Order: sequence, then structure tokens, then C-alpha cells
Amino acid sequence: MTHPPHSATRSLSSLVISAATAAALGAATLTAGNARAEVTNASYELGYSHAVAEVQDTAAHMRAEGFDLADIVISRRIPAWCAREAAEVQGLGLDRADFFRGCTDGMMTMVEIGVAY
Repeated sequence: MTHPPHSATRSLSSLVISAATAAALGAATLTAGNARAEVTNASYELGYSHAVAEVQDTAAHMRAEGFDLADIVISRRIPAWCAREAAEVQGLGLDRADFFRGCTDGMMTMVEIGVAY
């Protein structure tokens, strides 16, 4: 059985949709990060950026494996995940409470902009 040739138009439209989605997520992440910038220090910033990067990476891998957005649920695990991460940075001379606060804010930002639930 032969398959019809894959349409170049379909490939291009899929690429355009993917690029538009990535651009929108990037812009939303940048905007959300700027909105929270007034309450920061090095520990907070590290927690925030670490959480954002982790959620974006996890969500990208899950979407690549075929999971829907509704399957990418992080909101129930935020306190436990951030507490574990904050404990790991305690010996680095960072403020654990500020790291935890930045981490939870970063993860909530990812939920708010629709990267995960």
C-alpha cells in the first residue's frame, strides 16, 4: 500500500504554527519575568530562572512525546519540588527562603501563561 506524498504546504504550516507558539511562550515568559523583577535578589532570581527552565524543558519533552497540555500538571507539586531544590542550594551560600519564593513564583508563572497546569 502506498501513502500519498506529504504535502509541502502541510509541513510549512506545521512549522509556522510551531514557531508562532514558541515565540508566544517566549514573549509571555519574558513579560512575566519582568513583572516580578521588583522583588528580587540573587537567590530569588536563581530559583525563578531554574524553575522556569525546568518547566519549559519538561513541557517540551512531554509535548514531543505526544502529551497534551492537560497532561503536564505541575501545580500540585510546586511546594515539594521547590523545597527539594531549595535544600540542594543551601550549601551554596544562597538564601533558601528567597530561592524557594523565586522557584514557586517561576513555576506559577509557567502555569499562568499556559506552559503547564
